[in-house]
Amino acid sequence: MKLTENNIKTFRQNHIICLQNIIPNNVAEKIRHEFDTSDFDLISQKRTHYYERVFNNQIKLSPTNEEEYSSLFYRSAFLEKKEIIRETYLSFIKPILDKLSGFDLSKHDLRAYKMGKGGHFRTHIDDYAGNLGFIWYLSKNWKWDWGGLLCYIDDDQLNVNLPKWNQLIVFDHQKGKIPHFVTSVEDFAKDQRIMLAGFVE
Repeated sequence: MKLTENNIKTFRQNHIICLQNIIPNNVAEKIRHEFDTSDFDLISQKRTHYYERVFNNQIKLSPTNEEEYSSLFYRSAFLEKKEIIRETYLSFIKPILDKLSGFDLSKHDLRAYKMGKGGHFRTHIDDYAGNLGFIWYLSKNWKWDWGGLLCYIDDDQLNVNLPKWNQLIVFDHQKGKIPHFVTSVEDFAKDQRIMLAGFVE
């Protein structure tokens, strides 16, 4: 699949886009192998005042101020520094982001994540982290009831995204705040929720 003018128009109107198979499959397989063979650290976050200080919004059914933000995931700082990850980003992902944004984006913060059983992110906003955000999924044959679903809120409407193999999702953080969360990965999921995420400006 190639990026089209219609893709660009859709992104600039909606501030988010999901692109399927836009990166060569053989490249995706190589990066998936890197994820399968690298060490990861478990990250467990709890923030008691997040929703009253950072998230403050009027969206219906969003967490209330007294609720606690939490997340549970694995991250590999080692993998994030590997040349194959940087080169894949520069060769295949950055050109897409440049075209979508209309700018030559010069700064990037790449993050290698895995989510196993119980892995989740509660509702949050990433507009502080960069002008654009992206997620490149490397999970295989993911099923709806395995959990790990990306849910994002647009005009008080909940949109749900399955983490499909070789799918790239791009958020425009400058044009609109996009609250989003990831549902818990179920015990019976037969793969981990694997993704290269990034914040770019």
